[in-house]
Amino acid sequence: MDINRKQLARQMAAERGWTISAALQAVDDVTNTILDNLAAGNTVSIYGFGCFDVLARKEHVVPDRLTGEMKPVPAHWIPRFYPGERMRRIVKKLELEETGEVD
Repeated sequence: MDINRKQLARQMAAERGWTISAALQAVDDVTNTILDNLAAGNTVSIYGFGCFDVLARKEHVVPDRLTGEMKPVPAHWIPRFYPGERMRRIVKKLELEETGEVD
């Protein structure tokens, strides 16, 4: 199941006794703060959750999907996320449950 911003806020509101608008504001505040820091070139680390940063990509050439002709891709920045240890353990547990390897 995919969870969107509003569904995430509803879940937070229900778990914490907040209004949905307060939960939406909290979601927006966190995401905007992360984005503002990335735009400033900062790395954002949330212990157990993960680390957000930006990576500089050098100029390179790639084949055009239609013609096969090599086309240049200019240097640019890309966002990157590294999952934290807690997130990795939770995802690994899901994987093991799906394969039937966990009781």
